[in-house]
Amino acid sequence: MKITRITALAGPNRYCKHPVLRIRFDFPELQQSPRLADRNALNKALSELITGFAEIADSAQGDRTGINVIDLIPAIALALQNLTGCQLKFQQSARVASPHNSSTSFEAVFEYESSTIARLATPLSFKIIFAVLQRRFGITLPEALQAPDSFNIEQQITHFLKTTVQAALDDDTRTLIQALEKRHIPWHRTDDSSRIIQAGYGVHRKLVYGTITSDTTVPGSMVSRDKFLSNTLLKNAGFPVPRQASASSLEQAKLHAQSFEYPVVVKPAMGAKSNKVAFKVPNESELEAVFGRIQKLCEQIIIETFIPGENHRFLVVANSVVAVARRRSNHVHGDHEQMIDMNTDTSSVEVIDQTHPDNIAMAERVAAVTGLDIVGVDFISSDISRSYLETGGGIYAINLGPSLRPHSATEGGKAGSIPRTIVEHLFPTVITCNGLPLCAAITGTNGKTTTCRMLDAILRQAGLNTGMANSDGAYINGHLVLQGDQAGFSGARTVLSDSRLEAAVLETSPEGILESGMGFSACTVSAVLNITPDYLGFDGLHSLEEMAELHQLVAELSQDTVVLNADDPLCIDMIQHLGERKLSLVTRDPDNSSIMIPIANVDSVVTLGKSKNKKTEHIVIRANGEETIVLKTWEIPATFEGLAQHNIDNAMSAIALAHNMGITIESIRTALRKFTCSFENSPGRSNIIHDKDFTVMLDFAHNPEGVRAIGELVENMESEGKRICILSSPANRRSDHFLAMAEAAAESFDHIICSNWYDLHGQPPELVPDKFEETLRNCGFNQDEITVCNDAGQSIKTAIQKLEEEDILVIFGDQADRRRQQVMEILGTSSGDE
Repeated sequence: MKITRITALAGPNRYCKHPVLRIRFDFPELQQSPRLADRNALNKALSELITGFAEIADSAQGDRTGINVIDLIPAIALALQNLTGCQLKFQQSARVASPHNSSTSFEAVFEYESSTIARLATPLSFKIIFAVLQRRFGITLPEALQAPDSFNIEQQITHFLKTTVQAALDDDTRTLIQALEKRHIPWHRTDDSSRIIQAGYGVHRKLVYGTITSDTTVPGSMVSRDKFLSNTLLKNAGFPVPRQASASSLEQAKLHAQSFEYPVVVKPAMGAKSNKVAFKVPNESELEAVFGRIQKLCEQIIIETFIPGENHRFLVVANSVVAVARRRSNHVHGDHEQMIDMNTDTSSVEVIDQTHPDNIAMAERVAAVTGLDIVGVDFISSDISRSYLETGGGIYAINLGPSLRPHSATEGGKAGSIPRTIVEHLFPTVITCNGLPLCAAITGTNGKTTTCRMLDAILRQAGLNTGMANSDGAYINGHLVLQGDQAGFSGARTVLSDSRLEAAVLETSPEGILESGMGFSACTVSAVLNITPDYLGFDGLHSLEEMAELHQLVAELSQDTVVLNADDPLCIDMIQHLGERKLSLVTRDPDNSSIMIPIANVDSVVTLGKSKNKKTEHIVIRANGEETIVLKTWEIPATFEGLAQHNIDNAMSAIALAHNMGITIESIRTALRKFTCSFENSPGRSNIIHDKDFTVMLDFAHNPEGVRAIGELVENMESEGKRICILSSPANRRSDHFLAMAEAAAESFDHIICSNWYDLHGQPPELVPDKFEETLRNCGFNQDEITVCNDAGQSIKTAIQKLEEEDILVIFGDQADRRRQQVMEILGTSSGDE
């Protein structure tokens, strides 16, 4: 058996909306994978071997004839993770086509909370199932798969749990995550090995670690950790607190204890929460016993007076008490070998309804004085139903990041309401929209990057702080912060983590979804621009319908409006799967039958209209029974005076998105009137980098539709010269892709130079040029007008040498900045975009 690939899809993906680990493996040892017909027998065998595995066979895939052994792999991997406290559910397995051995290649996919834990669970799940097959069902396995006699499943699982404890989320965080999900507030772990999560995006972003949040103040945190400082602060503010003294030696501790009179309380001076506190130390010999153990934790020790009564934990959220738990035991008798940890004590009763209003007001004032947004106040009282002003008592600790366990485990507790209250504190419903700033996700085959740039320009024109992730990089307010292709997981996460962000524009490529999942789990609006065969053959995608399903994942994350290309039937077919989401349709044809059929949730339509003389096109928005003219197509510089239909399409999509994000028509109009195809503004997208005796244009078009769109543009440009192109493409495409690319180029160009991308994707340099040349010959293109050049850089020199007056050269390819620089050096110019 050989694992050929492990992929962590850390965001919503083609399998489910939660992170999943995908395992691809070849299994030649099992030409016919054993089937276990008796699920009950399998459940019994697993439960006898492993505590908590009683129903694995019921959760695994299978049919009436039994369970395939391979189907047990994700089921066991999921069960192992759930032993760490998760509640994961999604799993699936399948036989898949593979270049290695299609008859014995498999895929297992299962949900994860931490990819670190999931990766550790994977090999152990294989070992466990092999051991069970061998030991309980007597199935003879190949020698390489046999479990040694020394393999002890329980010991292996114990080791697994010890190894993964630091990567697992704590119970409080999981409880808050459930409350976030009920409010449909997006969240994710900031790092796979960190317990800190980010909830919400941009300006609504909050960081949460247990019950410590990004609203927790640093001074408040410092006060809570310093027991002596917190006691002094509360005493000076008039609160009832025990007398305290600090000791760095046993002798000092004894002196303080004598002055206070026994019994006393002994605890470390520094530290979060009420951990390792020795209550009611009765005499000097007991003091000696506990002093040394506590001093191992903290050099400075606090001695304080013992206050008789019952221990109560007040949980205060946003200056309001939300729960009061009475602990049934607040001290340890005997030799104090065990110290009290007040945050793991589960023996408690909820008593908020019996608590006197003065006591509640006292705890709320503690939160106000310390400046902590969420705080645990530990208070000793002989009768919590009576005012502390009457009965006395005292505050012996304030706790940063108080555990919810004392309240969730109480009799009559408020386990459900407390997380809701905390989430409401972080995300007030009257202020935030599910933790989202304005957020637009844009997918499709062609036009994504330009549409993103147009929309970002519109949002900035409206005065918003923006973030944009696209195939050129990640940007904050137009400034590049992360280079390279960011139209995937990392770009979205980078942009959405900026707390200044008021509006986000996220290009979401099919390749990015397949490789890592999406870097966001919700957006305000989304757009599917078009669906073409460009990515067919990638990762098991074999049809346009499957490609449409992949794009539809982006549309389904929209919480408000989905913008769809009404000229693309596959986009229109998505409507039936989008539920009650609002729709905005974009079409070139104002009489398009798709927009003429009444659809209940179509909120607006962006289309083209003609002026009174029927010569000038303008873009209009139809909404609420009215038609609003936005601007004429020739007013947008990126349309080359209305000649570039593809950029008119992009502008219409950007307009539809902006309109549904609440942006004014004036801001939309002003931004698009300024939007040019300069290299600085939109690198690699129809950039004119020389326009004197002849014209040189640079474009990233890398599929037939893109080449055809640019071809139509140059055909419409006034010129008496030849139209020449350097035709190149990514090498990792199917054969029919190169055929269609060459045919598209042949429609508009007089001379074609067949070449490569700089990135050869590991393929020989002659592969792509030879495919283009062969296709051009077969389709009857003039042989004298075909040049083959395997080197991307040399092809530019060759092309420029051929240029004559009024010729137009289009350079198709990757690494636009490199190609632009090369053109400038050859032509001897110091700057492009002439």
